[in-house]
Parts: sequence; C-alpha cells; structure tokens
Amino acid sequence: MSIGDKLEVLRKEHKFTQEQVAEMVGVSQVSYRNWEKDIKNPSANNLEKIAKAFHVSTVYLQDDSDAGELINFYKQLQPLRQKLVTAFASKQLKEQDSTSTFVQEEKTYYEVKVFERVSAGLGTGVIGDGDYDTILTDQNLPRYDIATWIDGDSMEPKFDNHSVVLLKDTQFDYDGAVYAVYVPESNTTYLKRVYRETEGLRLVSYNKKYPDRFIPYEDNPQIVGKAIGNFNPVAV
Repeated sequence: MSIGDKLEVLRKEHKFTQEQVAEMVGVSQVSYRNWEKDIKNPSANNLEKIAKAFHVSTVYLQDDSDAGELINFYKQLQPLRQKLVTAFASKQLKEQDSTSTFVQEEKTYYEVKVFERVSAGLGTGVIGDGDYDTILTDQNLPRYDIATWIDGDSMEPKFDNHSVVLLKDTQFDYDGAVYAVYVPESNTTYLKRVYRETEGLRLVSYNKKYPDRFIPYEDNPQIVGKAIGNFNPVAV
C-alpha cells in the first residue's frame, strides 16, 4: 500500500476527518489531502506526528507497494547483476539529490514550491510565511514569483479549489484582472478579480454564489501579486 492509502485507511478506522488529522499534525487541510492522494509525501517530521496520532510506527507508514516485488526480483539475480542493480540505484539517488527535474515514462516533471493557501472564499492568513509543500507538475510553467494553494470554490470555474495559482509580483494593472490582495486589518489574503473604485477596492468572485466584497482604502489593502496561471499537481 502507498502512504496515502495507509493514511486514508487509518483515518477512517479512527473516524477522523481530514481536517481533524491536519490540525493534529499542524498542517493545512490541503497539505494533508495531498498526502492521502499521494500527490506529495509527508516530511520525516510530519510522518512522526502522523504515527503518533494514529498510534502506529513510522515504519508501518512507509510506502511498501513496490518493495516486496523489487526484493523478490533482486534475490533471483546473480551476485554480479545484484551489484549492477545496487550501482544503478545509487546513481539514481545521486541524480535525484542534485536536480529538481526528472523524466518518467518520457515525461519531464518539475518541482514547484507551493506556499500555504490564499483564500478563494472567506479569507485566510497571509501567504509567504515560510511554510510550503513541494509538488510536481508536467507543465512548462510561465515565469512567476510565488505559487500558492487555492482553498475555496469562489473562483471556480477559472481557478479550481485545491489547485495551485501562480502569482507575479506586480502592482495593479487594470480592472477585472485577478490579484491576491492582502488586508492588514483582518490579516487575510484574498484571490479575487479586483476593481478600483473611489473609496476602495471591490473584490469579485467568478462563482456567482459569492457576493462582492468591498475593502475601503483606509484598511490599506495591498496587492500581493497578479495571477498569471494555475494548475493541478500530478501524482507520479
């Protein structure tokens, strides 16, 4: 079973929600969700926290979906061929440690550091606090300054919930463009279409069930960046 499969089984056995486990471990619900979907594996430190929450060992949580088959193949090889397999594995590990891209099944995958979410709903803490996930994409992304999770459906269908938005560090360009806007008074960041008005900024969602939000200039709203694209991470 993969790590994600084991996490899902354990969580359901304990009758926990994803939100509850994420809170116990100290990560966002988006991060935990990606662990269960095998989009990203938890760090060693987080793996220990998960093991403690579920009362299991970290060894149990390791991905063993391919290990048994590989060991069986290895044992059937002659000693010289076993050495060749060991040398190849060592070379792959060194290459992995020295590059942020790799090729699998004739596809190139790129590592992207994704910071804690900006809100596409009711608002959340400001991005760029140092917490990030490392995920993979097979897309050749445009130049961007920061990538962050979207948590909420207010910008669907243009920006999917749990997808990654790419932000360019720039000031206001034109009405109707999508920006991440930080509001110091409430310590929240919003991902919205932005319109400048006489007394402040009007934040508009693509999803019509969300009403417009007005932020007066006296609340000192700040443009964090302009959205220049978004994508869904891949699991490999």
